[in-house]
Amino acid sequence: MKKKLEITIDDAIFYMEMIRSVWSPYYEPQYGKRKPYLKILKDRESIEYNRFIKVYRVIKHILSDREQFILDQVYALNNSRAPHREIGEQLDVSPERIRQIIKKAENTLARELLKNTVSEYRK
Repeated sequence: MKKKLEITIDDAIFYMEMIRSVWSPYYEPQYGKRKPYLKILKDRESIEYNRFIKVYRVIKHILSDREQFILDQVYALNNSRAPHREIGEQLDVSPERIRQIIKKAENTLARELLKNTVSEYRK
């Protein structure tokens, strides 16, 4: 039996917008710009931060342990946000490789959100 996600389609779209996913219905290419979630990570008490992290926590189980560890560091779940260089040193990979893993993991999460929320929305 498939686990039902505990998030709304609006939450899913919000998360996809924050990670600038190409699967977001409002996607517009913005090359070289910082991701919107970097602003909300600074205020851990904000509604936006809690909404973003809630979505991540509900769906992060589909990621590998390595991907979860990296996104937990980037999203500052356990402490302050760690730069790619520091995460890379812990895992013995380059900061560029960390960026690639983040992109892959966020795309995986966005596809899962799209698959689950759109299927629920169509019912």
